Amino acid sequence: MAKLVLAGEAAVGRAVAAPTGRAGCLKYARAELLADYLQANLPAFRVHKVVQHPDRWEVRTADPAVGAQHFVGKERTRLSWVLLSCVSIWQWLRDVCEMNGWEHKWSPIIWRELLDRGGKGLLLGGLNEFLEYAQHYYGITSRMLTEEMLDIAEENLQAHVESEKEQEEIRSLINPLQIWITSASAPICYQLIPLLASGDVFGTTTEISIHLLDAVQFKECLSDIVMEVEDMAFPLLRSISGHTEVDKAFLQADVIIVLDDILLKRDTLTLENCIRTVGEICQVYAPLIEKNAKSGVRIISTGKTFVNLKAMMIITYGPSIKPENVIAVATSWESAAKAMLARKLNMNTAGVKDVIVWGNVTGCTYIDLSHAKLYRCDSAIWGPANFSRPLLNLIYDRYVQDRFVLKLK
Repeated sequence: MAKLVLAGEAAVGRAVAAPTGRAGCLKYARAELLADYLQANLPAFRVHKVVQHPDRWEVRTADPAVGAQHFVGKERTRLSWVLLSCVSIWQWLRDVCEMNGWEHKWSPIIWRELLDRGGKGLLLGGLNEFLEYAQHYYGITSRMLTEEMLDIAEENLQAHVESEKEQEEIRSLINPLQIWITSASAPICYQLIPLLASGDVFGTTTEISIHLLDAVQFKECLSDIVMEVEDMAFPLLRSISGHTEVDKAFLQADVIIVLDDILLKRDTLTLENCIRTVGEICQVYAPLIEKNAKSGVRIISTGKTFVNLKAMMIITYGPSIKPENVIAVATSWESAAKAMLARKLNMNTAGVKDVIVWGNVTGCTYIDLSHAKLYRCDSAIWGPANFSRPLLNLIYDRYVQDRFVLKLK
């Protein structure tokens, strides 16, 4: 199983740069038409084209294997062709020839690769060699005149310009909800993003764009999250991106989720230092929210510690932020406790009720299960929907005292 790669200067790229018709442009147009003809008449022959506007023609690339990247995810047939016009041919051609040990100077360049075995490709040459190859293997050749090639170049350019305009109009009609998440490298972000992108939070008809914000040292972590989320291909997720530049944070934000946590370690940090750190973070965020975010932005403060303090500080340092749009979600400990108990009892989390979390601004918490009840729990005693049983009667005391408390810390 093999593929043939055809790379060269696109006709649309040369029609404007050299309207008189230079050899590279005409040869590529001729090879393109012949490849189209072979695809239409041969069942196992495929052509893939990547066309760029002439204004982008001089874009450089440092990746010598750019040609092979267009085959990822494509159906592998016996013969496949790629027509490339997305890079500056001279720079790209030089890199490809250096990587494979070839000598070739003119556009187009055509080579053959084995799909199953890998390895470097087998160089066929330019247009003349391609014509000989098609004539020898398929008995087909091209008799296109220069005027026809120029007409094709002009039509290709016009079609490409119209296609770009249509795509731009479609993109202008899409206005996704802009969601920013701070401290996005936190583990909770992995569970939060699927909830946002699946439509469980903002509805199944609202498209969203997620922006992940964190410090520069977490740039690689943000890139990994972006890659994993893109692989999930959520239908409502328009885009996801990572950001490390604080000055450009919260641009056009509709919703901001603040995940910053300051964990109190009594042997290294004092309460005063933790509160001061929270204030410094909010003192940076609040002016940026006022400057870059939309006027009706909604801010959600959540995390394990200092949740209410973060919400209050954002309102204090951002006087133009509407206080009614800032909320503190202080139920993360409660939700985590319910999830752990439900997993231990092999039941739905919705059936665990009245779990009380005692705590204060220092981040010290105590999980109180004395009033917790279980509904619809699969046990020896079963009752109607409003029937409940005390949780402590159904769970081992040592688990609550040891493993349960340790896992929550």
